[in-house]
Amino acid sequence: MLGEAPHTVFCLAHAFHAHIGAMNDVDTVGVVMKFPSGAIGQIDMSRHAVYGYDQRVEVFGSGGMLTSDNQSSLCATYFHTSGSTQNPIKVSFPQRYSEAYELEMNHFIDVIKHKDNLLISKDDVLRSFTVVEAIEKSFRTGKPVIFLYSASKATLNTMSHGSRIGFVVFGLGRAGIIHSTNLIRNPQATLKWIVDIDEDKAKNFVTENFTDTQVIAPSDMNRALLDPTVQAAVVATPTDMHEDIVMRCLRAGKAVFCEKPVAPTLEAIESCYKEADSQHLPLLCAFNRRFDPTVRSVFDRVRKDDIGNIQVVKTTSRDSPLPSEGFLRISGGIFHDCCVHDVDVICWMLGEAPHTVFCLAHAFHAYIGAMNDVDTVGVVMKFPSGAIGQIDLSRHAVYGYDQRVEVFGSDGMLTSDNQSSLCATYFHASGSTQNPIKFSFPQRYSEAYELEMNHFIDVIKRKDDLLISKDDVLRSFTVVEAIEKSFQTGQPVSL
Repeated sequence: MLGEAPHTVFCLAHAFHAHIGAMNDVDTVGVVMKFPSGAIGQIDMSRHAVYGYDQRVEVFGSGGMLTSDNQSSLCATYFHTSGSTQNPIKVSFPQRYSEAYELEMNHFIDVIKHKDNLLISKDDVLRSFTVVEAIEKSFRTGKPVIFLYSASKATLNTMSHGSRIGFVVFGLGRAGIIHSTNLIRNPQATLKWIVDIDEDKAKNFVTENFTDTQVIAPSDMNRALLDPTVQAAVVATPTDMHEDIVMRCLRAGKAVFCEKPVAPTLEAIESCYKEADSQHLPLLCAFNRRFDPTVRSVFDRVRKDDIGNIQVVKTTSRDSPLPSEGFLRISGGIFHDCCVHDVDVICWMLGEAPHTVFCLAHAFHAYIGAMNDVDTVGVVMKFPSGAIGQIDLSRHAVYGYDQRVEVFGSDGMLTSDNQSSLCATYFHASGSTQNPIKFSFPQRYSEAYELEMNHFIDVIKRKDDLLISKDDVLRSFTVVEAIEKSFQTGQPVSL
Protein backbone atom coordinates (compact mmCIF):
# COMPACT_ATOMS: atom_id res chain seq x y z
CA MET A 1 0.00 0.00 0.00
CA LEU A 2 2.68 2.51 1.03
CA GLY A 3 5.49 1.35 -1.24
CA GLU A 4 7.97 1.61 1.63
CA ALA A 5 9.13 -0.26 4.71
CA PRO A 6 8.79 0.99 8.28
CA HIS A 7 11.75 2.43 10.13
CA THR A 8 10.30 1.72 13.61
CA VAL A 9 8.04 -1.06 14.91
CA PHE A 10 6.67 -1.86 18.34
CA CYS A 11 4.53 -4.81 19.44
CA LEU A 12 2.48 -5.76 22.49
CA ALA A 13 0.80 -9.17 22.67
CA HIS A 14 -0.82 -11.69 24.99
CA ALA A 15 -1.89 -15.35 25.12
CA PHE A 16 -5.50 -15.57 26.31
CA HIS A 17 -5.52 -19.31 25.54
CA ALA A 18 -3.26 -21.12 28.02
CA HIS A 19 -2.28 -23.88 25.59
CA ILE A 20 -1.02 -21.27 23.12
CA GLY A 21 1.01 -19.55 25.82
CA ALA A 22 2.51 -22.94 26.74
CA MET A 23 3.88 -23.07 23.17
CA ASN A 24 5.71 -19.77 23.82
CA ASP A 25 3.27 -18.18 21.37
CA VAL A 26 0.49 -15.58 21.64
CA ASP A 27 -3.03 -15.26 20.25
CA THR A 28 -3.68 -11.49 20.41
CA VAL A 29 -1.30 -8.92 18.93
CA GLY A 30 -1.18 -5.12 18.57
CA VAL A 31 1.50 -3.53 16.39
CA VAL A 32 2.29 0.11 15.61
CA MET A 33 4.78 1.10 12.88
CA LYS A 34 6.13 4.35 11.48
CA PHE A 35 7.31 4.79 7.89
CA PRO A 36 9.80 7.22 6.28
CA SER A 37 6.91 9.20 4.75
CA GLY A 38 5.54 9.78 8.24
CA ALA A 39 2.66 7.34 7.77
CA ILE A 40 1.53 5.29 10.78
CA GLY A 41 0.66 1.60 10.37
CA GLN A 42 -1.32 -0.43 12.90
CA ILE A 43 -2.02 -4.18 12.98
CA ASP A 44 -4.70 -5.85 15.12
CA MET A 45 -4.49 -9.67 15.14
CA SER A 46 -6.32 -12.48 16.91
CA ARG A 47 -6.28 -16.25 16.56
CA HIS A 48 -10.03 -16.51 17.13
CA ALA A 49 -13.09 -14.40 16.35
CA VAL A 50 -16.31 -16.20 17.22
CA TYR A 51 -18.31 -14.16 14.67
CA GLY A 52 -16.27 -15.19 11.61
CA TYR A 53 -13.10 -14.48 9.64
CA ASP A 54 -12.54 -10.79 10.37
CA GLN A 55 -10.42 -9.25 7.59
CA ARG A 56 -10.40 -5.47 7.15
CA VAL A 57 -8.07 -2.87 5.66
CA GLU A 58 -8.35 0.89 6.19
CA VAL A 59 -6.21 3.52 4.46
CA PHE A 60 -6.56 7.11 5.69
CA GLY A 61 -5.14 10.04 3.73
CA SER A 62 -5.28 13.82 3.50
CA GLY A 63 -7.94 13.55 0.78
CA GLY A 64 -10.16 10.86 2.31
CA MET A 65 -10.29 7.21 3.38
CA LEU A 66 -10.49 3.82 1.63
CA THR A 67 -11.68 0.62 3.30
CA SER A 68 -11.85 -3.07 2.49
CA ASP A 69 -14.56 -4.53 4.73
CA ASN A 70 -15.74 -7.96 5.79
CA GLN A 71 -17.84 -10.03 3.40
CA SER A 72 -20.97 -12.08 3.99
CA SER A 73 -22.04 -15.06 1.93
CA LEU A 74 -25.56 -13.61 1.80
CA CYS A 75 -26.18 -9.89 1.35
CA ALA A 76 -29.51 -10.00 3.18
CA THR A 77 -30.69 -7.96 6.17
CA TYR A 78 -33.47 -8.95 8.57
CA PHE A 79 -35.28 -5.89 9.98
CA HIS A 80 -37.22 -6.39 13.22
CA THR A 81 -38.49 -4.51 16.28
CA SER A 82 -35.07 -4.60 17.97
CA GLY A 83 -33.28 -3.17 14.94
CA SER A 84 -31.75 -5.20 12.14
CA THR A 85 -29.66 -8.35 11.76
CA GLN A 86 -27.16 -9.17 9.04
CA ASN A 87 -25.88 -12.59 8.05
CA PRO A 88 -22.56 -13.65 9.61
CA ILE A 89 -19.37 -12.78 7.81
CA LYS A 90 -17.54 -15.57 5.99
CA VAL A 91 -16.36 -18.20 8.41
CA SER A 92 -12.74 -18.80 7.35
CA PHE A 93 -10.01 -17.98 4.84
CA PRO A 94 -11.06 -20.51 2.13
CA GLN A 95 -14.39 -18.69 1.80
CA ARG A 96 -13.09 -15.13 2.22
CA TYR A 97 -10.20 -15.45 -0.22
CA SER A 98 -11.52 -18.08 -2.65
CA GLU A 99 -11.39 -15.68 -5.60
CA ALA A 100 -7.96 -14.42 -4.54
CA TYR A 101 -6.58 -17.97 -4.61
CA GLU A 102 -7.88 -18.44 -8.18
CA LEU A 103 -6.49 -15.12 -9.40
CA GLU A 104 -3.17 -15.82 -7.71
CA MET A 105 -2.81 -19.11 -9.61
CA ASN A 106 -3.88 -17.48 -12.89
CA HIS A 107 -1.18 -14.85 -12.40
CA PHE A 108 1.45 -17.53 -11.76
CA ILE A 109 0.47 -19.35 -14.96
CA ASP A 110 0.65 -16.07 -16.91
CA VAL A 111 4.17 -15.51 -15.55
CA ILE A 112 5.23 -19.00 -16.71
CA LYS A 113 3.80 -18.22 -20.18
CA HIS A 114 5.67 -14.87 -20.20
CA LYS A 115 2.36 -13.01 -20.30
CA ASP A 116 3.05 -11.17 -17.05
CA ASN A 117 5.83 -10.27 -14.63
CA LEU A 118 5.93 -11.45 -11.01
CA LEU A 119 3.90 -9.09 -8.82
CA ILE A 120 5.74 -10.19 -5.67
CA SER A 121 9.49 -9.66 -5.85
CA LYS A 122 12.39 -10.97 -3.79
CA ASP A 123 12.68 -7.56 -2.13
CA ASP A 124 8.98 -7.69 -1.17
CA VAL A 125 9.50 -11.08 0.50
CA LEU A 126 12.69 -10.01 2.28
CA ARG A 127 11.08 -6.80 3.47
CA SER A 128 8.05 -8.57 4.97
CA PHE A 129 10.23 -11.26 6.58
CA THR A 130 12.53 -8.63 8.10
CA VAL A 131 9.67 -6.56 9.47
CA VAL A 132 7.94 -9.59 11.02
CA GLU A 133 11.23 -10.65 12.64
CA ALA A 134 11.48 -7.14 14.08
CA ILE A 135 7.89 -7.23 15.34
CA GLU A 136 8.55 -10.52 17.15
CA LYS A 137 11.80 -9.15 18.55
CA SER A 138 9.92 -6.09 19.83
CA PHE A 139 7.41 -8.35 21.57
CA ARG A 140 10.15 -10.47 23.14
CA THR A 141 12.26 -7.53 24.32
CA GLY A 142 9.49 -5.04 25.10
CA LYS A 143 11.33 -2.37 23.12
CA PRO A 144 10.79 -0.69 19.75
CA VAL A 145 12.97 -1.94 16.92
CA ILE A 146 14.62 0.51 14.52
CA PHE A 147 15.52 -0.28 10.91
CA LEU A 148 18.17 0.94 8.51
CA TYR A 149 17.50 0.24 4.82
CA SER A 150 19.74 0.11 1.81
CA ALA A 151 18.25 0.82 -1.60
CA SER A 152 17.92 -2.86 -2.51
CA LYS A 153 17.08 -4.72 0.69
CA ALA A 154 16.31 -4.27 4.34
CA THR A 155 18.84 -4.91 7.08
CA LEU A 156 17.84 -4.78 10.72
CA ASN A 157 19.69 -2.75 13.36
CA THR A 158 18.92 -4.24 16.29
CA MET A 159 -30.36 21.31 46.28
CA SER A 160 -34.11 20.57 45.97
CA HIS A 161 -34.94 18.26 43.12
CA GLY A 162 -37.34 20.74 41.50
CA SER A 163 -35.29 23.93 41.65
CA ARG A 164 -33.44 25.46 38.72
CA ILE A 165 -29.66 25.64 39.03
CA GLY A 166 -28.04 29.00 38.35
CA PHE A 167 -24.93 28.78 36.16
CA VAL A 168 -21.97 30.93 35.18
CA VAL A 169 -20.06 29.94 32.03
CA PHE A 170 -16.40 30.87 31.69
CA GLY A 171 -15.31 31.06 28.05
CA LEU A 172 -17.53 31.25 24.98
CA GLY A 173 -15.36 29.30 22.58
CA ARG A 174 -16.23 26.05 20.84
CA ALA A 175 -17.23 24.11 23.95
CA GLY A 176 -18.56 27.16 25.79
CA ILE A 177 -21.12 27.87 23.07
CA ILE A 178 -22.34 24.26 23.20
CA HIS A 179 -22.73 24.29 26.98
CA SER A 180 -24.31 27.75 27.08
CA THR A 181 -26.84 26.80 24.41
CA ASN A 182 -27.74 23.60 26.25
CA LEU A 183 -28.13 25.45 29.55
CA ILE A 184 -30.48 28.00 27.95
CA ARG A 185 -32.62 25.12 26.67
CA ASN A 186 -32.45 23.07 29.86
CA PRO A 187 -35.56 23.46 32.08
CA GLN A 188 -33.46 22.58 35.15
CA ALA A 189 -30.96 25.41 34.63
CA THR A 190 -30.69 29.18 34.34
CA LEU A 191 -27.69 30.73 32.62
CA LYS A 192 -27.01 33.76 34.84
CA TRP A 193 -23.59 34.93 33.68
CA ILE A 194 -21.11 34.55 30.81
CA VAL A 195 -17.51 35.53 31.48
CA ASP A 196 -15.47 36.08 28.33
CA ILE A 197 -12.70 38.37 27.11
CA ASP A 198 -14.73 39.13 23.96
CA GLU A 199 -17.72 40.83 25.55
CA ASP A 200 -19.24 41.90 22.22
CA LYS A 201 -19.29 38.32 20.96
CA ALA A 202 -20.88 37.15 24.22
CA LYS A 203 -23.51 39.91 24.13
CA ASN A 204 -24.43 38.99 20.55
CA PHE A 205 -24.84 35.37 21.67
CA VAL A 206 -27.16 36.46 24.48
CA THR A 207 -29.23 38.62 22.13
CA GLU A 208 -29.53 35.88 19.52
CA ASN A 209 -30.77 33.43 22.17
CA PHE A 210 -33.32 35.84 23.73
CA THR A 211 -31.97 35.48 27.24
CA ASP A 212 -31.23 38.03 29.96
CA THR A 213 -27.86 36.45 30.84
CA GLN A 214 -25.35 39.06 32.04
CA VAL A 215 -21.97 39.35 30.27
CA ILE A 216 -18.79 40.41 32.06
CA ALA A 217 -15.04 40.44 31.43
CA PRO A 218 -12.70 38.06 33.31
CA SER A 219 -11.52 40.96 35.46
CA ASP A 220 -15.05 41.23 36.88
CA MET A 221 -15.63 37.50 37.49
CA ASN A 222 -16.13 38.05 41.22
CA ARG A 223 -19.53 39.56 40.41
CA ALA A 224 -20.66 36.16 39.24
CA LEU A 225 -18.84 34.23 41.96
CA LEU A 226 -20.49 36.37 44.67
CA ASP A 227 -23.97 35.94 43.17
CA PRO A 228 -25.96 33.77 45.62
CA THR A 229 -28.29 32.64 42.81
CA VAL A 230 -25.35 30.91 41.06
CA GLN A 231 -24.76 27.38 42.27
CA ALA A 232 -22.58 26.02 39.46
CA ALA A 233 -19.83 27.00 37.04
CA VAL A 234 -18.83 25.69 33.61
CA VAL A 235 -15.14 26.18 32.80
CA ALA A 236 -14.52 26.19 29.03
CA THR A 237 -11.68 28.69 28.75
CA PRO A 238 -8.25 28.02 27.21
CA THR A 239 -6.68 25.18 29.17
CA ASP A 240 -3.97 27.24 30.87
CA MET A 241 -6.70 29.12 32.78
CA HIS A 242 -8.59 26.09 34.08
CA GLU A 243 -6.82 25.50 37.38
CA ASP A 244 -7.15 29.08 38.63
CA ILE A 245 -10.83 29.39 37.69
CA VAL A 246 -11.70 25.95 39.10
CA MET A 247 -10.12 26.81 42.45
CA ARG A 248 -11.78 30.24 42.62
CA CYS A 249 -15.17 28.75 41.84
CA LEU A 250 -14.83 26.00 44.44
CA ARG A 251 -13.73 28.48 47.09
CA ALA A 252 -16.78 30.57 46.21
CA GLY A 253 -18.99 27.56 46.90
CA LYS A 254 -19.84 26.67 43.28
CA ALA A 255 -20.08 23.15 41.85
CA VAL A 256 -17.69 22.93 38.89
CA PHE A 257 -18.07 21.36 35.44
CA CYS A 258 -14.66 21.65 33.73
CA GLU A 259 -13.54 20.79 30.24
CA LYS A 260 -10.37 18.69 30.35
CA PRO A 261 -7.79 19.12 31.65
CA VAL A 262 -8.79 20.24 35.12
CA ALA A 263 -5.22 21.41 35.69
CA PRO A 264 -1.79 21.07 34.01
CA THR A 265 -0.11 18.66 36.45
CA LEU A 266 -1.02 15.66 38.58
CA GLU A 267 -0.30 17.64 41.74
CA ALA A 268 -2.55 20.50 40.60
CA ILE A 269 -5.37 18.09 39.70
CA GLU A 270 -5.06 16.51 43.17
CA SER A 271 -5.27 19.98 44.74
CA CYS A 272 -8.42 20.85 42.81
CA TYR A 273 -10.16 17.65 43.91
CA LYS A 274 -8.94 18.12 47.48
CA GLU A 275 -10.54 21.58 47.48
CA ALA A 276 -13.76 20.14 46.04
CA ASP A 277 -13.84 17.51 48.79
CA SER A 278 -13.21 20.11 51.51
CA GLN A 279 -16.06 22.25 50.15
CA HIS A 280 -18.33 19.17 49.72
CA LEU A 281 -18.86 20.18 46.08
CA PRO A 282 -18.84 18.10 42.88
CA LEU A 283 -16.02 18.62 40.36
CA LEU A 284 -16.75 16.97 37.01
CA CYS A 285 -14.05 16.60 34.36
CA ALA A 286 -16.01 16.55 31.11
CA PHE A 287 -15.07 13.32 29.34
CA ASN A 288 -18.20 13.65 27.22
CA ARG A 289 -17.81 10.45 25.17
CA ARG A 290 -18.85 8.39 28.19
CA PHE A 291 -22.29 9.98 27.83
CA ASP A 292 -22.73 9.22 24.12
CA PRO A 293 -25.61 6.72 23.94
CA THR A 294 -23.87 4.49 21.39
CA VAL A 295 -20.55 4.39 23.24
CA ARG A 296 -22.42 3.87 26.50
CA SER A 297 -24.34 0.93 25.00
CA VAL A 298 -21.02 -0.71 24.09
CA PHE A 299 -19.77 -0.17 27.64
CA ASP A 300 -22.96 -1.63 29.13
CA ARG A 301 -22.70 -4.77 27.01
CA VAL A 302 -19.04 -5.16 27.90
CA ARG A 303 -20.01 -4.99 31.57
CA LYS A 304 -22.69 -7.65 30.98
CA ASP A 305 -20.00 -9.97 29.54
CA ASP A 306 -21.90 -10.14 26.24
CA ILE A 307 -18.66 -10.69 24.31
CA GLY A 308 -16.75 -12.62 26.96
CA ASN A 309 -13.16 -11.90 27.89
CA ILE A 310 -12.09 -8.55 26.38
CA GLN A 311 -8.93 -8.88 24.31
CA VAL A 312 -8.68 -5.73 22.15
CA VAL A 313 -10.14 -2.22 22.39
CA LYS A 314 -9.51 0.13 19.47
CA THR A 315 -10.52 3.76 19.04
CA THR A 316 -10.34 5.97 15.96
CA SER A 317 -10.56 9.73 16.49
CA ARG A 318 -9.98 11.96 13.47
CA ASP A 319 -10.89 15.60 13.73
CA SER A 320 -12.95 17.66 11.30
CA PRO A 321 -12.46 20.38 10.30
CA LEU A 322 -8.75 21.03 10.83
CA PRO A 323 -8.61 23.26 13.93
CA SER A 324 -7.36 26.79 13.45
CA GLU A 325 -3.71 27.58 14.06
CA GLY A 326 -4.76 29.90 16.85
CA PHE A 327 -6.62 27.14 18.65
CA LEU A 328 -3.80 24.63 18.16
CA ARG A 329 -1.36 27.01 19.84
CA ILE A 330 -3.45 27.08 23.04
CA SER A 331 -4.81 23.52 22.87
CA GLY A 332 -2.13 21.93 25.02
CA GLY A 333 -1.06 19.63 22.17
CA ILE A 334 -2.73 16.64 20.53
CA PHE A 335 -1.97 14.28 23.42
CA HIS A 336 -3.75 16.20 26.18
CA ASP A 337 -6.31 17.76 23.81
CA CYS A 338 -7.37 14.66 21.87
CA CYS A 339 -5.64 11.47 22.99
CA VAL A 340 -6.89 11.83 26.56
CA HIS A 341 -10.47 11.16 25.40
CA ASP A 342 -9.45 7.86 23.81
CA VAL A 343 -7.39 6.84 26.81
CA ASP A 344 -10.37 7.53 29.08
CA VAL A 345 -12.73 5.47 26.92
CA ILE A 346 -10.36 2.48 26.69
CA CYS A 347 -9.51 2.47 30.41
CA TRP A 348 -13.22 2.90 31.23
CA MET A 349 -14.19 -0.02 29.00
CA LEU A 350 -11.56 -2.29 30.55
CA GLY A 351 -11.79 -1.01 34.12
CA GLU A 352 -8.00 -0.87 34.43
CA ALA A 353 -4.96 1.17 33.44
CA PRO A 354 -2.25 -0.05 31.04
CA HIS A 355 1.13 -1.16 32.32
CA THR A 356 2.95 -0.45 29.03
CA VAL A 357 2.40 2.17 26.32
CA PHE A 358 4.19 2.99 23.08
CA CYS A 359 3.55 5.80 20.63
CA LEU A 360 4.63 6.75 17.12
CA ALA A 361 3.51 10.05 15.60
CA HIS A 362 4.19 12.54 12.81
CA ALA A 363 3.40 16.11 11.77
CA PHE A 364 2.17 16.13 8.17
CA HIS A 365 1.36 19.85 8.52
CA ALA A 366 4.63 21.74 8.79
CA TYR A 367 3.23 24.55 10.94
CA ILE A 368 2.00 21.99 13.49
CA GLY A 369 5.46 20.46 13.59
CA ALA A 370 6.88 23.96 14.13
CA MET A 371 4.77 24.14 17.32
CA ASN A 372 6.57 21.01 18.56
CA ASP A 373 3.30 19.13 18.09
CA VAL A 374 2.07 16.37 15.75
CA ASP A 375 -1.13 15.74 13.81
CA THR A 376 -1.11 11.95 13.33
CA VAL A 377 -0.68 9.48 16.20
CA GLY A 378 -0.62 5.71 16.65
CA VAL A 379 -0.63 4.24 20.17
CA VAL A 380 -0.50 0.66 21.41
CA MET A 381 -1.04 -0.25 25.07
CA LYS A 382 -1.07 -3.46 27.11
CA PHE A 383 -3.18 -3.95 30.24
CA PRO A 384 -2.76 -6.25 33.26
CA SER A 385 -5.61 -8.45 31.98
CA GLY A 386 -3.64 -9.03 28.77
CA ALA A 387 -5.92 -6.82 26.70
CA ILE A 388 -4.39 -4.71 23.94
CA GLY A 389 -5.49 -1.10 23.44
CA GLN A 390 -4.94 0.80 20.19
CA ILE A 391 -5.53 4.49 19.40
CA ASP A 392 -5.59 6.04 15.91
CA LEU A 393 -5.60 9.86 15.99
CA SER A 394 -5.57 12.56 13.32
CA ARG A 395 -6.15 16.31 13.43
CA HIS A 396 -7.92 16.30 10.05
CA ALA A 397 -10.22 13.94 8.14
CA VAL A 398 -11.60 15.55 4.98
CA TYR A 399 -14.65 13.26 4.93
CA GLY A 400 -16.00 14.22 8.36
CA TYR A 401 -15.59 13.66 12.09
CA ASP A 402 -14.39 10.05 12.23
CA GLN A 403 -15.22 8.56 15.65
CA ARG A 404 -15.23 4.80 16.13
CA VAL A 405 -14.82 2.35 18.99
CA GLU A 406 -14.30 -1.39 18.57
CA VAL A 407 -14.20 -3.90 21.43
CA PHE A 408 -13.17 -7.46 20.56
CA GLY A 409 -13.71 -10.33 22.98
CA SER A 410 -13.59 -14.11 23.20
CA ASP A 411 -17.32 -14.34 22.38
CA GLY A 412 -17.77 -11.58 19.82
CA MET A 413 -17.25 -7.92 18.97
CA LEU A 414 -19.01 -4.63 19.74
CA THR A 415 -18.64 -1.47 17.66
CA SER A 416 -19.65 2.16 17.87
CA ASP A 417 -19.57 3.40 14.30
CA ASN A 418 -19.70 6.75 12.53
CA GLN A 419 -23.03 8.48 12.17
CA SER A 420 -24.58 10.29 9.22
CA SER A 421 -27.07 13.14 9.52
CA LEU A 422 -29.20 11.41 6.86
CA CYS A 423 -29.68 7.65 6.78
CA ALA A 424 -30.25 7.58 3.02
CA THR A 425 -28.42 5.57 0.36
CA TYR A 426 -28.30 6.45 -3.35
CA PHE A 427 -28.04 3.35 -5.56
CA HIS A 428 -26.78 3.91 -9.09
CA ALA A 429 -25.00 2.18 -11.96
CA SER A 430 -21.58 2.59 -10.36
CA GLY A 431 -22.69 1.15 -7.02
CA SER A 432 -24.12 3.06 -4.08
CA THR A 433 -23.42 6.33 -2.26
CA GLN A 434 -24.09 7.21 1.36
CA ASN A 435 -24.35 10.67 2.85
CA PRO A 436 -21.21 12.05 4.56
CA ILE A 437 -20.68 11.31 8.23
CA LYS A 438 -21.31 14.11 10.71
CA PHE A 439 -19.02 17.06 10.12
CA SER A 440 -17.59 17.88 13.54
CA PHE A 441 -17.83 17.25 17.28
CA PRO A 442 -20.83 19.53 17.99
CA GLN A 443 -22.93 17.41 15.60
CA ARG A 444 -21.51 13.98 16.50
CA TYR A 445 -21.70 14.41 20.27
CA SER A 446 -24.66 16.80 20.57
CA GLU A 447 -26.68 14.29 22.60
CA ALA A 448 -23.66 13.40 24.74
CA TYR A 449 -23.18 17.07 25.68
CA GLU A 450 -26.84 17.33 26.77
CA LEU A 451 -26.73 14.11 28.77
CA GLU A 452 -23.43 15.12 30.35
CA MET A 453 -24.91 18.40 31.61
CA ASN A 454 -28.08 16.64 32.82
CA HIS A 455 -25.88 14.25 34.79
CA PHE A 456 -23.99 17.17 36.37
CA ILE A 457 -27.26 18.83 37.40
CA ASP A 458 -28.47 15.53 38.87
CA VAL A 459 -25.25 15.30 40.88
CA ILE A 460 -25.78 18.85 42.21
CA LYS A 461 -29.32 17.89 43.20
CA ARG A 462 -27.99 14.70 44.85
CA LYS A 463 -29.98 12.51 42.47
CA ASP A 464 -26.84 10.83 41.09
CA ASP A 465 -23.19 10.19 41.89
CA LEU A 466 -20.34 11.48 39.74
CA LEU A 467 -19.65 9.06 36.89
CA ILE A 468 -16.13 10.41 36.40
CA SER A 469 -14.04 10.27 39.54
CA LYS A 470 -10.79 11.89 40.60
CA ASP A 471 -9.06 8.54 40.09
CA ASP A 472 -10.43 8.33 36.52
CA VAL A 473 -9.04 11.78 35.73
CA LEU A 474 -5.66 11.09 37.32
CA ARG A 475 -5.43 7.75 35.51
CA SER A 476 -6.07 9.26 32.08
CA PHE A 477 -3.68 12.15 32.73
CA THR A 478 -0.91 9.74 33.83
CA VAL A 479 -1.37 7.48 30.81
CA VAL A 480 -1.36 10.42 28.37
CA GLU A 481 1.83 11.76 29.97
CA ALA A 482 3.39 8.32 29.42
CA ILE A 483 2.21 8.22 25.80
CA GLU A 484 3.72 11.64 25.12
CA LYS A 485 6.94 10.56 26.83
CA SER A 486 7.04 7.47 24.62
CA PHE A 487 6.70 9.65 21.53
CA GLN A 488 9.45 12.02 22.70
CA THR A 489 11.89 9.22 23.67
CA GLY A 490 11.01 6.64 21.03
CA GLN A 491 10.79 4.02 23.78
CA PRO A 492 7.93 2.12 25.45
CA VAL A 493 6.97 3.51 28.85
CA SER A 494 5.98 1.36 31.81
CA LEU A 495 3.45 2.65 34.30
